[in-house]
Amino acid sequence: MEAIKLNILLSEKKELIKIGTSLVKQKYGNIYDCSSFVRGIYQQVGLNSDFNNQPILSLEDIFKEENIGYLCFLKNKKYIQNLYRFSHIGIIFPEQNLLHYTRYFGEPNVREVHLTPILKILEVYNFVT
Repeated sequence: MEAIKLNILLSEKKELIKIGTSLVKQKYGNIYDCSSFVRGIYQQVGLNSDFNNQPILSLEDIFKEENIGYLCFLKNKKYIQNLYRFSHIGIIFPEQNLLHYTRYFGEPNVREVHLTPILKILEVYNFVT
């Protein structure tokens, strides 16, 4: 089955990058989780933040520049038996990075916004395909 294209405009991608980059290292504590973080950025840019309408990209597609701005769905390797569709989500960023809100990178147990190389993500998460 072919993924549905969102047709994120170049101007929207630039706005996502601008907003997201400005938030790196931002700490929100327990009032935010990864999905509310992503929803907030998508809403600021005017994009549909309904995750059910988002395509799940293949691992190959995640690395394509044309998919910058799309969502990347992940499952934590420690909780692989989790019945949810995904346990973590982030936004695909340039240079094969993922913008996401997590406590698994940086200071231990400190929730903050990270811009992480996608290959480093594989140390903690599996991609949902």
